Amino acid sequence: MHLVRLAQDGKFLIRAVQGIDVSPQVGGVVRSINFESGQDVQKGQLLVQIDDSVEQADLKSNLATLRNAELALERQRQLIAGGSTATAQVDSALAARDSAAAAADRTRALIAQKALTAPFAGRLGLRKIDAGQYVQPGTSIVTLQQLDPIEVDFPVPEQDISRVAVGQPLEISVDAFEGKIFSGKVTSIDARVSIEARTILVRGQVGNADGE
Repeated sequence: MHLVRLAQDGKFLIRAVQGIDVSPQVGGVVRSINFESGQDVQKGQLLVQIDDSVEQADLKSNLATLRNAELALERQRQLIAGGSTATAQVDSALAARDSAAAAADRTRALIAQKALTAPFAGRLGLRKIDAGQYVQPGTSIVTLQQLDPIEVDFPVPEQDISRVAVGQPLEISVDAFEGKIFSGKVTSIDARVSIEARTILVRGQVGNADGE
């Protein structure tokens, strides 16, 4: 299995393995911004906190209701054990407890949605919002790109595709880092042939630990 070498003067495209616009699922006022433009972040790192004071208050109320519902259910279970109440009363208390628990879970989920975290490790782009700003659901806050490894797409002439295989070693060089080689391997081959160019697109991944 021979080595595939690509140079900057060849036709190849470098792209992030993953790239997204970080956006909120729910609207609200931005309480804090916990990143700088161009910063490298880790998976799960808090980026933006949308004000959740109302939801926090709702959660306290929901938890109090849940505690009361659990106590009421326990009393009904003790009564039925002593033969002093009907099964329907226990069922009603159980339904009330489950409803209170569901309300608390819904509020927790809403609170979690207002804390925007990085879904994967990578590098942020330019910040697009300010603290105190109201953001709508789906508002682009910042871009996030995973830069290690990176993907490399390059065309191979149709007649040469038999010489390329998944797992084949791959090296690329770019003008910005003269003399440096980035190593990786071929990861996938497109199923279609370009009608115009009679080429097949091949994708590889190369290491980029330094984020260059």
